[in-house]
Amino acid sequence: MVTIHCETGKEIEEKRTEFYDKGFNKPSYHPLSRPPEAEANAVKSAIALAGQYNCPIYIVHVSTKESLKYIEQSKNAGQAVFAETCPQYLLLEDSRYQGSFEDTSPYVMSPPLRKKEDNEALWEALNSGLIDTVGTDHCPFTLEQKYKGKDDFRKIPNGAGGVEHRLELL
Repeated sequence: MVTIHCETGKEIEEKRTEFYDKGFNKPSYHPLSRPPEAEANAVKSAIALAGQYNCPIYIVHVSTKESLKYIEQSKNAGQAVFAETCPQYLLLEDSRYQGSFEDTSPYVMSPPLRKKEDNEALWEALNSGLIDTVGTDHCPFTLEQKYKGKDDFRKIPNGAGGVEHRLELL
């Protein structure tokens, strides 16, 4: 089965470069450079492409309310689309990007943390069966490793731990 991380790469790279070129280099610009529509548009495109070839797909780490709309439409139409989210998208929100580098860089992951309304929509989707599973995108880095991006959020290694606490958190 095709497994897909859905984000629009070109748009994101343009936003990341634009922020950096304007001197906006802190971790708080990471989520701004990867807006919800970058995920939702990629989900929509992936579903459409899979539909053309009658190919089942598994969309990993869904983080936005907007993405759920396309997943629901495709499932209602009988398309084989499976969706996964992760504990961080159910439990944490983008307020984690406010503060010092030491406080915010641990939350630099892709897709980034979203708004509380996204958390709530993901819980509803999990409870209704729209989201099929909860996984982890276990990719931990130490604070020392995250410091690679101290002056450029684009260089912060993306990822966080998760596998050891997933079931306890859920």
